[in-house]
Amino acid sequence: MVHDNDTILERMVKFDRSEVQELLSPCAAVVLTITGQLYDGTSFEGSDTIRVILR
Repeated sequence: MVHDNDTILERMVKFDRSEVQELLSPCAAVVLTITGQLYDGTSFEGSDTIRVILR
């Protein structure tokens, strides 16, 4: 799955908005890191900074 056409394979992870809002305070910035392993045994890790914005 390629999302930005840079030829690097990427995965998109989505979360339930209400569950994330329950865990974090509004405007609090946190680094979220996802790690795992594919079916073929390949390990992966990705990080990004997120924050909750109330609407």
